[in-house]
Amino acid sequence: MSPPSSDNKPPSAAVVNPSGWRFSWEAQSHTPILRLLLFNPDLNPSAQCRDLKLSLLPQQSQLTASFLENESRIQQLVRVPVPRVLIDPESPLHFRVFDDHIEVKLVLLLPVDHPLVSDFDSILSNEENKDELRPLSSDSDLKKLSCMKEIHFYCRNCSSKLTKDLRYVKDMPSVNWADVADNWFGNCCCSFGGVTEKLVADYAKSYTCAPGVCLLSTSSVLLCKSDILGCEFPDLQPKKNSEADLNSPREKCSNELSASPAVGMREGNVVLENQKVFLDGYLGDGFMVRSSGLSKDIQWIEYLCPECSSLVGAYPCFDDNVPLDGGVRLFKCYISTCLPSNGSDDAFQNYTLEKIFASQLLESARDELSFRTIVRDMQTKSPLLQIVLLNPNSWGCAGSLHPTGPSPQLILYPIIKTLFTSASHGMELDLRTLDDWVRKNQADEIYMFSSQIVELIRVLELANTLSPPACTSLQGLFLSSMRR
Repeated sequence: MSPPSSDNKPPSAAVVNPSGWRFSWEAQSHTPILRLLLFNPDLNPSAQCRDLKLSLLPQQSQLTASFLENESRIQQLVRVPVPRVLIDPESPLHFRVFDDHIEVKLVLLLPVDHPLVSDFDSILSNEENKDELRPLSSDSDLKKLSCMKEIHFYCRNCSSKLTKDLRYVKDMPSVNWADVADNWFGNCCCSFGGVTEKLVADYAKSYTCAPGVCLLSTSSVLLCKSDILGCEFPDLQPKKNSEADLNSPREKCSNELSASPAVGMREGNVVLENQKVFLDGYLGDGFMVRSSGLSKDIQWIEYLCPECSSLVGAYPCFDDNVPLDGGVRLFKCYISTCLPSNGSDDAFQNYTLEKIFASQLLESARDELSFRTIVRDMQTKSPLLQIVLLNPNSWGCAGSLHPTGPSPQLILYPIIKTLFTSASHGMELDLRTLDDWVRKNQADEIYMFSSQIVELIRVLELANTLSPPACTSLQGLFLSSMRR
């Protein structure tokens, strides 16, 4: 704490919320502690804040910090809004003063993720905030879309209509379905009379892009290319098989399948070819492709909005640019189901690139037991982002204080804490160091389009600036967070 003032003259009228002050609240799941970081980039609290006093005003949902700045006798009063949590009124405030920030800790009656706190918050929150606090859920999306007589998808950037009217929606089959079947029935040829193979074959048939049907996944919607407006796709033209054709990836796949007595005409060899590629794990939703889902013969093509040319989705193909399964994936974070986008009737209003990425990062951490990830460019395979998952169960919010106007109502949002470094500002990541890091730590490797990675880096860099300089790095990496 700063030494007391030697001047006995009383301070003059207080200056409320002097400019430049920022705050960041954070709490951890299952821990009844709420932490505040209060800082001003132009001020050194340990040297310039004399007679610092902190007070909690529960009725006003505020915490105040009063002090005398340098030799001035004008009192500075900083009013910080307190998020909606259950604070223990009997516990004292604990605070420490550093060169670039003030740290305050409040004791809570219950952790922020306790069911009673969640119920209390759901009663007081408006519908928009409720939706932001809910986890992303395909089941919820399925219910919303199923209630619509006609389903339309619009570009979130320019509001242009992207699709024809759709009437049916289904869950998109998971590419891991074959592994699940093996876990249930075994993969031995004699187990249950080969029931796994029969189930997988029937399951592959359900993965079909049909006109008027929307297949729903966690991060995207899969539509038949004939339902996409404003863009024409090349068709697979029948042709005589030359020696070069026989060596092409598409023809190789067809030839392998045609060896089966169950396969008839060549046209059938191709809905089967797509099924085989799908069952091999090479076709997913295109938002985030893992190393196990890469194929040297299959490439992912960005699908851009025909009006504004912004990224709205992707589709897989061979070197002929024909959508491999006859469909295009539209990413939920770039589309809306109504106009204006992000309105209360928009089924995808809660989806952002940040939240989808965080959700899939957590899923990968659970499935692969890896908390370290390298994000590579889908086209060049170059590493652009290195990210480490520190804490998947944090809650936080941040903002700036303004001299005028009422304090905003604050809500703690679920976040993940991360470390990261990126190939931004023309810098390249050290490939040899990264390869060693991936090998030693068994890090996960994923592939995304470069525009998505650039957007993710901006999100991480922005979140990094919401903390004082002393809390922005660790072990040579930048500290940050993402909404989940």
